[in-house]
Amino acid sequence: MNKNFFQSKSYQQFIEGLKKITKDEEAFSELAQNQRTLQSHWKKAKKIAQFKTKVPHGEKEEYYKQVAKDLKYKRTHVFLLLKFYEVYSQGVPQFEGSERLYWAHYVELIGVASKSKRDFYLELTAQENLSRDRLRKAIKEKLYEKLKEEKSTKHPNGILKRPTNPAFIFIADPKTLENSDVDTLDALLDQGFRSWHRDTFRLRGINGPEMHGPQHELALRGKEFLSKELKNAALIIIKTYKTDKYGRYIADVIYHPVWTDVEKVFKEGIYLNQLLLDKSLAKLAVY
Repeated sequence: MNKNFFQSKSYQQFIEGLKKITKDEEAFSELAQNQRTLQSHWKKAKKIAQFKTKVPHGEKEEYYKQVAKDLKYKRTHVFLLLKFYEVYSQGVPQFEGSERLYWAHYVELIGVASKSKRDFYLELTAQENLSRDRLRKAIKEKLYEKLKEEKSTKHPNGILKRPTNPAFIFIADPKTLENSDVDTLDALLDQGFRSWHRDTFRLRGINGPEMHGPQHELALRGKEFLSKELKNAALIIIKTYKTDKYGRYIADVIYHPVWTDVEKVFKEGIYLNQLLLDKSLAKLAVY
């Protein structure tokens, strides 16, 4: 390790400059403190990235380690700062709602490789005021890819008319969902006034392969897909119609991984019945 370099006047001035940015940040008012913090992080990241050019060859790793030690940071935080600057080299994004984003949000966003995806999740976080956990969930659930696929799908297996009448819609508890196959599910519904009711629902307009029939593997894949899609949803809406000959309610299911606004999810959420058709996990049927 080149101790002389890290004890040099230029390096010490560099560290003092970084510390001053932190002190300036602490002096800011509480108003938009998250934005002050982000600006502070960006300025420090820029200085760390620029000063790296002065570090002797072969001392880059030691440089990051020493900076972390001098600033009393974990080394991972230094790398996050550098990644933050690399991704947003033009500055901290400023747009309507950007004041709702915190450093924790950007820690999740800088891990997204594609700029178009990052921009999508950036806007989504601002619009929906997502917490870090909900943002992480949206990324993990690949919401960007799902919505892009939904828009680009040509519906080769047919189109179901999406429900528009909000009558007879109920909120289902994701934790209580069970499904015997791809087109039938059982759920606990919120009927209002702290009243809950469990019932069985047959998805409208589609028919999936039987679990014990010749397409067992497809049926199993559909069952598992349905279970996975719904168990982590932020909101599940079930719209009911008449009952079938087995006493099950014919229903449409609309959900979203992160949205929780009932009206918005009903109008713009993922329409499960159509999704199962598009993925060839079920066929059109009439009931």
